[in-house]
Amino acid sequence: MKDIADKVGILKGSLYYHFSSKEELLNEVIPGGRN
Repeated sequence: MKDIADKVGILKGSLYYHFSSKEELLNEVIPGGRN
């Protein structure tokens, strides 16, 4: 999560404000993520 936050210029905590987990973020970025 830190690498993603750094790349887009936000704090890691900001990602967790919008996504409760890494899996939730993955499913938003790649539909069907890890199903």
